[in-house]
Amino acid sequence: MELIRGTPALSLLQSPKNSLPAVCTSLAKKKFSGYLALTIRANTGFEEGVLLYDSGKIVACSYQYFLNTMTKTFEGKDAFQRLLNASAAKNGVLDAFELRKEDAHSILSTSPQSVFTTPTTFSQPKEFSPLYYQQSIGNQSQDSQENEGDKSFFKEEEEC
Repeated sequence: MELIRGTPALSLLQSPKNSLPAVCTSLAKKKFSGYLALTIRANTGFEEGVLLYDSGKIVACSYQYFLNTMTKTFEGKDAFQRLLNASAAKNGVLDAFELRKEDAHSILSTSPQSVFTTPTTFSQPKEFSPLYYQQSIGNQSQDSQENEGDKSFFKEEEEC
């Protein structure tokens, strides 16, 4: 899902008080339009899930594993399951960015593979499981992609 810069609306360390379901409920009540990002640092690297909101409703989801030389991306329902799992991690940060409704619609129109609507209530698992990561590395998803540009990012330039 290709996001655009929004206005920062919320930044919280994940805790029982600031759980993903509680924050999602709060954003729904406010008829929030924008996106909520949950970023965690797992043993294998960083992971980030994004929920896109339109007038308080979750309309799309994306989840990425950031690895040494590649980024593995999941969209829609598969992404949401991984995001719920990440919500149980002990070291997460929740950031919300407000968008104009038109901008949220634009993101949605360019990311049809991410479209997903959640049940009105959901709960997070009691503890984080590394199994989603292990399954994602073992299976080659058509939604995954290897970023060639990342491989050369830290290489020294030959000429200055």
